[in-house]
Amino acid sequence: MYRTVETSFWTDPKVKALPIKAKLLFSYLITAPGSHISGIYYLPLATAAHEVGLEAKEVELIFLLLGEADLALYDGETSTIWVKNMLRHQARGQKILRAIEYQLASLHHSHLIKPFLEYYHELEIGYQYSIEGVSKGVGTYPYPYSSSLREDKDKEEKIRNKRGAVVLPDGLDMKIWGEFRKMRQRIRKPMTEHAEDLLLKDLAKLKADGHDPKAIVEQSIKRSWQGLFPVKRDESRPPLSKVDEIRQSTKETLNRGIVR
Repeated sequence: MYRTVETSFWTDPKVKALPIKAKLLFSYLITAPGSHISGIYYLPLATAAHEVGLEAKEVELIFLLLGEADLALYDGETSTIWVKNMLRHQARGQKILRAIEYQLASLHHSHLIKPFLEYYHELEIGYQYSIEGVSKGVGTYPYPYSSSLREDKDKEEKIRNKRGAVVLPDGLDMKIWGEFRKMRQRIRKPMTEHAEDLLLKDLAKLKADGHDPKAIVEQSIKRSWQGLFPVKRDESRPPLSKVDEIRQSTKETLNRGIVR
């Protein structure tokens, strides 16, 4: 069984904006063992969670995120997923259309069938049952847990906003610290709350030792360092390890001709 995935998948702005786990799950939806060429198929949450290696709650939240991004919709009542543009990148032909019609008939009158048929109306896909009143239309997200998931997402957003009010050392403003956060995201090393707390404690200690916290953070941003280090005029790399210090010292000694 094969599925066509264009290389432009990873440069799609909607995909690039997804968190790492959401990218993983979204790519799984296209290539899952139980997927269908139409992009609409039966997928229990437990199956997705098991095969991808995520918690069921994580899968629920990611499905909500994919729905809001208009990439994939999930009908929790019938455990049906629809990857909206998947069919547009697969093979076409009468055999494919017949396979899609058979597939739709197996989905237990899912809420997603009507928007699917409307979205691909130019293909004139047949459906043997009435679809009137099944769905409110394209772009709906008829997920039975949507209310609770929305509350969870709002709670997470409040936590993120609250984290924006962290206590910074004097001399360092939130704009600079925000740029450090962005840099960590850019190098694919985002900070957890605990990691951020530890770094801020390190920064407070460095300030107490007489170092400028703003200069320290700007140095790490400029050089894409994960950590925070004292600023030295001749420093172009993070502090050397003990082994590297010995190597450097030996090299300098040899250069001076002391060792013969």
